[in-house]
Amino acid sequence: MQLFFGRINNGIALLDADEARHAIRVLRKQIGDELNVLDGSGSLLTCQITEVNKKEIIARVTGEMRDFGSVRYELHLAIA
Repeated sequence: MQLFFGRINNGIALLDADEARHAIRVLRKQIGDELNVLDGSGSLLTCQITEVNKKEIIARVTGEMRDFGSVRYELHLAIA
């Protein structure tokens, strides 16, 4: 599953320039393709691309796949 990070505003997902460049040039995504977008608040959303340009991708949210919510554990990372 390919995941992207974006901002969600009123049912619209906005992917910044780095995410857009990777989706367009590397993965060859086009208008009408579906994306899985993480919004940073625990939701994984299904979106359909509606507009593509060099600075961002604009996609319409078509559904919420999963709500991860808050985690019930703490993660400690040690580097020697």
